[in-house]
Order: sequence, then structure tokens, then C-alpha cells
Amino acid sequence: MLNRTLLDLARPGRPWLAAAVAAGVVVSATYAGQSLLLTVAIAMGLDGDLNAAVLAGCGALALVAVRAFLIWARELAAARGAERAKSELRDRLHRHLLTLGPGYVAEKRTGGVLTTLVDGVEAIDRYVGVFLPQVLVSVLGGAGLIGVLIVIDPAVAGVVTVAAVLAAAAPRLMRRRMQAGLTAFFTGWKTLSADYLDAVQGLPTLKAVGADDHYGRRLSDKSWSFFRDSLRFTAVSTISAGFVGFFAALGTAAAVGLAAWQYASGALTLPAVFAVLLLSHEAFRPVTELMSAFHAGQAALPAARGIEELLAAEPAVPDSGGLRPPPAAVAPEVRFENVVHRYPGRERPALDGVTLTLQAGRTTAVVGRSGAGKTTLIRLLLRFADPARGRLTLDGHDLRDLPLADLRSRIAVVSQETFLFHGTVAENIAFGRTGATRSAVEQAARAAHAHDFIADLPDGYDTVVGERGTRLSGGQRQRLAIARAVLSDAPLLVLDEATSSVDVAAERAVTAALNRLRAGRTVLIIAHRLSTVADADHVIVLDEGRVAEADTPAGLLAADGVYARLVARQQEGTP
Repeated sequence: MLNRTLLDLARPGRPWLAAAVAAGVVVSATYAGQSLLLTVAIAMGLDGDLNAAVLAGCGALALVAVRAFLIWARELAAARGAERAKSELRDRLHRHLLTLGPGYVAEKRTGGVLTTLVDGVEAIDRYVGVFLPQVLVSVLGGAGLIGVLIVIDPAVAGVVTVAAVLAAAAPRLMRRRMQAGLTAFFTGWKTLSADYLDAVQGLPTLKAVGADDHYGRRLSDKSWSFFRDSLRFTAVSTISAGFVGFFAALGTAAAVGLAAWQYASGALTLPAVFAVLLLSHEAFRPVTELMSAFHAGQAALPAARGIEELLAAEPAVPDSGGLRPPPAAVAPEVRFENVVHRYPGRERPALDGVTLTLQAGRTTAVVGRSGAGKTTLIRLLLRFADPARGRLTLDGHDLRDLPLADLRSRIAVVSQETFLFHGTVAENIAFGRTGATRSAVEQAARAAHAHDFIADLPDGYDTVVGERGTRLSGGQRQRLAIARAVLSDAPLLVLDEATSSVDVAAERAVTAALNRLRAGRTVLIIAHRLSTVADADHVIVLDEGRVAEADTPAGLLAADGVYARLVARQQEGTP
């Protein structure tokens, strides 16, 4: 149960947890003090000294009030420590996920990653705030109570010690089963969360294809499977709790029985027997509280595996570049030199010996059928992955020699699937440049031909666009993406099917905005619709990961090769 990963994650909350342990130990001391004062009250009452008995009873009541305050302080300190640990972990996970980049998320189920980031972090709350402090409180408090019993009668203290050790060790008898149950529980929880996220995000598609009932039954089956795993785990957990209760009751009964036998033989006084009765019960309190804390914190164990896996993941590309080139005041030249790239699990390379140049200040279009390798060019240019062979250069510098943040600050991307965050129009445009003023945001929107439609929105630039920009049309979302690119003022512009998802009317406005944005920049256009590259300075045709042709649009048409056949097919309406 003392997991090294979780102990490390608890480090930021140690000062508060130490305070919680201190308060918890004093709470245990108040239980011992209360038992002793009640013993004194009984003894004084038997002796006929009612004033002393009442005074001792009042002292016991005062300890109850003190204990209530200490319990409040303990819970507050433990909660502060747990929240500090969780906050640090959230920041750490978020920073690491950003370092891993989109390549990591592409290989994982989004719902599973979210479960680790949200539910996994929350799962450590009870472990850090309840279980860890209680371990020390149980050891220190239990040792203190047994120490008091040793003073009263060593034999009774020995019986209590043996029973307490057996009670504390009881959960280890079910350890393997409990770990298996916990793993099944968290795996089912993670999978079910991912499935429900898929159902919510894909609800329009499920309805459109009439698969909602089928998918619903599938979710129901998984939900019942998760229910059965939860019940099995609860059953095992309850058995271990029963063992603890059994040994605690057995130890208390044995201690009291031994004390009574010694009283009958004259070895103990009657007040001492009362003290054993009260203290032996209190001696098992730390163990039973540790068991409760054990059950409260055990969900963190499988969660720790997901957290450890995420933190141990290595980024697809190392951010080891130390070259600091001067700020890009002019459009750069980009070269792909004999680039080979293969995706894991695929036999054929996505790019196979590609050499091409994006000339400075010119527009280069890359065309080809689906799967030809066009999108892979962008992934390599942004360094979401590195080529297996060959290299990419920017103004003669190998991209691997540039810090990732510096490289990506020089590139603006407008793609066919514009992602807008849940926030205002102004906030989404301002992602193009940190700290941008409202005036700069509006100027970018005007340059992107977006100001007029933004002004017509209910709250203008303060209108909330909804998750993924669902309250806007495709053309409107595209123009916001262009405004974001304008605001970034990057010298290298990538247009990835930037007009393919908008209608004809919106395409005119988007095209006009893109033409304005292209001025003075090095531009890479990835296009499936070949009519959009007619004004490119240079066209490169990819076919099965290789450069098949390269020339001006007019030159390629005159050559009557692959490009000309692609144009002919599109004009005929053939894919």
C-alpha cells in the first residue's frame, strides 16, 4: 500500500501532512487521557470522593472538546496537503502532456487520457490526505497507548500488541485479490469513461446511421460488467475489514479477561481493570482507523499506474535544439532533403526519399491522392515527428537544432478542421499571440474578412463560440482561424485543405482572406481540390510517398502526366 510513486507525488503537501500527523497523534493522546480520567473518576467514586470524581469527569469532558478542535485541525491540514499535492500533479501532468505533443494523444483513447488527468488525480486525494497521515498516527498513537498499558500491566500490553499486529496484518492476507480487483475496477472505469465520451462526441453520427440502440446496448453491457467487478472488489474488501474487526474484538476480550483473572488473583486493582477495559479498546482504534483509511485510499493504487505511465512516456521528438537564429523578419526557405518517414505498424513508408524546396516568399502547393503523404509533410515540418532518414532545414538550419517553441512560433497553420476552444471570439483569435490587445485582435479579424460577421454576433467579440465553435458556421470558423494566423504574424504559412469544408459562398470570403495572408510569406498549400492551387508558384505532385512531378501548374498540365490526370478526374467528378 505504500507505493513509491504515490509517496513521491505527496511530496509537495508534506508540511501540511506533517501538521495533520501531529494533530492526529495528540488526538490519540486525548483518547488515552480520557480513559485514564474516567478510570480516576470511577475509582474516586468507589472511594466516596465525589468531588474528585466529578472533577475527573469534567476533565474527560474537556478532552472531548479539545479533541473535536484537533480533529477539525487535522482534517483541514490533511485536506490542504492533499490539494497541494493534486495541484502540483495537475500542473506536472499538463506540462508533460504538452511536451509529449499530439503524437501521444493520437495513440491513446481520449477518454482514457482524460480519466488519468481528472479521475486519476482525484483518486490520490484520499490516499494523500487520509491514508498516509493515518499510517504514522496509527504507529505513533498505537505505540503510545500500548506504552500506557505496559505501565499498568506488561502481560495485558503483550496480548494487545499481538492482537493489534494481527489486525494490522489481516489486509495483507487478501492483498493479491484486492490488487487484482482494484486493477479490474480502474481499468473498467477508464474504459467506460472513454466509451461514454465517444458516445457523447459521436451522438449525431450514432443517430444518423441508426446505431444508437446498438451502441447503447454495448454501453449497458460494459456498465454491468463494471458493476460486477465493483461488487467483487467490495466483497473482498469487506472480508479484510471483517478480519480487522475480529482481531480487534478478540484482543480486547483477551486483554479484559486477563486483567479480570489477575484481579481475582490479587495482581491488579479494580481501577486498573477499568483502565485496561478502556485503554485496550482505544489501543485498537488506530488500527481500525488505518483500515478505514486503507479502503479510502486504495483507489489511488491503480490510478498511480496510469499517472506513472503518462509521466514515463517519452515525447516523439526531443526538444534538445539549442540554436538561436535571429528573429524571422523575412520569409524563410524550407527544404526536405531525401526524407523517409514510416508510421509504426505500416510496411510502406509514408514518405520515401522526398526532396523538395519551399522557396522563400513563394507559394508551393503539394497535391496527390489520399495517402500520398501530404499530411505527413506538415507533421514533420511542425516536428510532431522526426524523419527516419534525411532532414528538414529552415534557412539552412536543421529543424532538430531549433528549440521547438522557436520553430513553431515561425509557422502558422490553417487547416480544414479548425479547432476553436470554448470561449469568446476574441479569446480564440488571441491564441495566435500571447498578450494581444483587443485592437490587435480586431485588426486581425478585419484582415481575415471576419469583422463584419463578428459584429453581427449577439455579443460581438465577447460572444461565446461554444465547444469546438459549434455556434458558428464552417466558413466563420475558418475565418477565425485565419485571423489567428494573421495575429501570429508567422513568416511560414501552411494551408491544409483550408477551403475544403466550406460552401461556395463562404469560400470566396475565405479565399480572399487567404490571398491577403499569403503576401510576403513562404506558403505551403496542401490541396485535394486542385482548382485552389491554380495560382501557386510551384506545384509538387506526391504519389505513394514519392515526388512524381514538380513544376508550375501550367507546366504540369502541358506535361500531361500525373497532375494532368488528377485534374481530368476531378473535372469529370471522379475521385
